[in-house]
Amino acid sequence: MVFSFVNHKINFISILLSLIPLSFIAGNPAINLNIILIVIYALIIDKKKIFQIKLLPVDKLIIIFFLASLLTILLNNVGGSHNLEQSDNNHIIIKTFLFLRYLIFYFALRYYFEKNQINLNLFFITSSICVLFVCFDLFYQLSFGKDIFGYPIFHHKISGPFGEELIAGSYLQRFSLFLLITTLYLVKFKNKFNKNFFLYFFSLIIFFAIIISGNRIPFLLFLFIVFSFLLINKNLRKFFLVILITIPFVLYLVAKNNERVFNNFHGLYDQLNNITYNYFFNKDKFNPRQVPEQIYQFRSGIYTWYLNKTIGGGIKSFKFNCWDAHKKINNTWSCDTHPHNYYLEVLAELGLIGLLIVILIFISLLMIFFKKIPKNIKLSYNYVIYQVFFLLLLAEFFPIKSSGSFFSTFNASYIFLMMAIFVSISKKVNKKWYLNK
Repeated sequence: MVFSFVNHKINFISILLSLIPLSFIAGNPAINLNIILIVIYALIIDKKKIFQIKLLPVDKLIIIFFLASLLTILLNNVGGSHNLEQSDNNHIIIKTFLFLRYLIFYFALRYYFEKNQINLNLFFITSSICVLFVCFDLFYQLSFGKDIFGYPIFHHKISGPFGEELIAGSYLQRFSLFLLITTLYLVKFKNKFNKNFFLYFFSLIIFFAIIISGNRIPFLLFLFIVFSFLLINKNLRKFFLVILITIPFVLYLVAKNNERVFNNFHGLYDQLNNITYNYFFNKDKFNPRQVPEQIYQFRSGIYTWYLNKTIGGGIKSFKFNCWDAHKKINNTWSCDTHPHNYYLEVLAELGLIGLLIVILIFISLLMIFFKKIPKNIKLSYNYVIYQVFFLLLLAEFFPIKSSGSFFSTFNASYIFLMMAIFVSISKKVNKKWYLNK
C-alpha cells in the first residue's frame, strides 16, 4: 500500500475531491458546484459530526478567522463605520456569508480524512491528467495561435483552456507536483530507467509550459518549491539538480526563438533592476513608469486599510472603499477589485484583527511541519507527499508575492483544500509512518 493513511475504496467524496483539478480548468461555476456538492453531502450525511473532530490550534484559528469576518460586517453595520451605498453594503454582506462555505468545506475534508474515507491516489491521478492536458493545450496554442477550444492568444500571453483568464502558469504551479508524485509512486514501470526518463520528461514539459504561459510569479514560485524540495531531500537531489541545470538552457532556447517569451522575462529583469539598483543607487535613471503595476496596487491596499484599521471594510469591500480612499488621500495609485497581495487584501478588508489571524494560521502551519521533521530516519514516500503539500502552502502564503484575490473562488478553494489535506496528513505523521512504503 503506497499511502498508509488512505482507504483505497473509491466513494462519492473521493470522486468529488478528484474532480477539483478538472473544475479549476472548467471555471468558477464548476469549482463552486464541486465545493457545494461536498458541503451538501457532508451536511446531509454526517451533519454536525464534521465539527466534532479533535481540533488542532490551526483549526481553531480558522474558525476564529471566519468569525472575524462576520464580526466585521456586524460592527460596520451597527456602528456605521463606512459610507457605502446600500447595494454595495448588501454585496459585502452576501459575499461574507457565502464565504462561510469554505469553513464547512475545510472541516468536511478534515472529517473524511480523519475517518480514512478519502482516496488521495485518485486526486493525484486526475491532477496529473489535467496538468498534462493544460501543458499540451498551451503547446498547441503556441503553435497554431488558438487552443483546442478555439481560444486565441490574449494580451500576448498563452492561456490555453483558461481563455481570457491568464492563469495557466498559476494552475501548473499549483497542481503539477502531483504529476511527479504519480510518476514516482503510482505508475508501475518495468525498470528504474523508464521511471527516471518519464520523471525527467514530465518535469521539462512542466517548466516549458509555465515559461510559455508568461506567468512570471508562478514560474519563480515553482523554482522556489523545487529548490526547497532539494534542501529537504538529499536522496532526490541528484535527479532534481539535473532538472535545475537544464532549466536555464530551456529558458534561453524558448526566449531566443519566441519574441513573446523574451519580452516577458526581459521586462521582468528591467523592472527588478529599476526598482532595486536604480532606486537605491542610481536614482537619476529610476523610471517610475517601469515600476510594475502591482506595486501601485499594493499601495492602494495600504491606503484603503487606513479607512478602517482595526476591523476592515468587510470581504470584497476593497473595490468600493479603494476609490473612497483615493479621494481622501488625493494620491495616484491603481484601484482594482483587490490589491494583488493576500496580506494587504486581508488587511484592507478584515483589518489588523484579520491580518493577525492569517499570520497566526501561517505560523501554525510552519510549526506543524517543523515539529514533524524526523532525525536520522530514511524518509518514506509518505513523508515526501507531506512535504509537497507543505511547500505548496508555503508558496501560496509567500508574503511579498503578487497574487489574485484571497477571497476569490479560485484561490479560496485551493487554499482551504491544501490546508485541509496538509493538516489531516500531519495528524498521521509518526516514526512508523515515515518508514512505511
